[in-house]
Amino acid sequence: NKCPLAYWNYNSFIAHTISHSGGKGPYTFVERVYPEFHHNPTIVGPTSDGYYLMFMIGLTNMSDIIDCRNNPEPIVPGSGMGGPVGTISMGYSTSPAGPWSETRIILQNYLKPSQNKSDWDCYVTNPSAVIQSDDSVLLVFSSVPCVGGFEEALGTATASHWNGTYIENKLAVWRKPGPRNSPHSLGAGNVEDPFAWVDARGNYHIIAHSQGSRNVCGGDPWQKLDGPSNSCGIHFFSVNATGFWNHSRGAVYTGLATLANGTNSYFQTRQRPQLVFGSNSSTPRYLFHGGSFDETNRG
Repeated sequence: NKCPLAYWNYNSFIAHTISHSGGKGPYTFVERVYPEFHHNPTIVGPTSDGYYLMFMIGLTNMSDIIDCRNNPEPIVPGSGMGGPVGTISMGYSTSPAGPWSETRIILQNYLKPSQNKSDWDCYVTNPSAVIQSDDSVLLVFSSVPCVGGFEEALGTATASHWNGTYIENKLAVWRKPGPRNSPHSLGAGNVEDPFAWVDARGNYHIIAHSQGSRNVCGGDPWQKLDGPSNSCGIHFFSVNATGFWNHSRGAVYTGLATLANGTNSYFQTRQRPQLVFGSNSSTPRYLFHGGSFDETNRG
């Protein structure tokens, strides 16, 4: 509906696209897979019993779709949380081309009567999954409290079978206490949008979006052309799924990008990092992002 990126939490749907010329594209739209609002898909597989798994956030709610065709910004939404954004769902298929199953909720904390609304994991979002050698699944996610100060954290949950019950580990991979722009001694700030994988030696990795006034790029995230902005990538690594997780002190990507025409440009945000792997399924070949030339996600 001609809306800018800032309306992602209203208008996102999951689409199937295909490239016939490798990971660099171009990609051609095939079909919608899940309607509004579904967002942030990650596919892993196949499992030992032949299924591909798609993890995502969202619940079907097409009544909230925003139409910007006659008014480029009819409202000014926040990019924040809320029920659909704080709900992790999964669908499955025997082929990446589909058809895909109906989704089911696998992790949702904010509706639990026992959930402390100010805890770091009240709203869970941004899922990424790893199918482990015993066919269990490691789910990595980001989260924020439902009330109180803004604090982005990373957490994990596991299931003994991909279609089983996902049990959250209450020990976070990463927490950054305090409001969004407060400095942190380690310089990683708030961390969101994790993507997880296991390398050929069995080590666990996460790349994620580092933002806030002490992101791993350093400096002021709100500067424009010459600043590090909110377009910074961080790398976590561990010898096993339960941690201890270390993280890089430097950025694994910044806002600087070389475009297809050979020119350089600076993205003010680089969100949702996703990797595509080589034939061994453990060596990264391509890095995908959602990006914006404007920090407010309108560029």
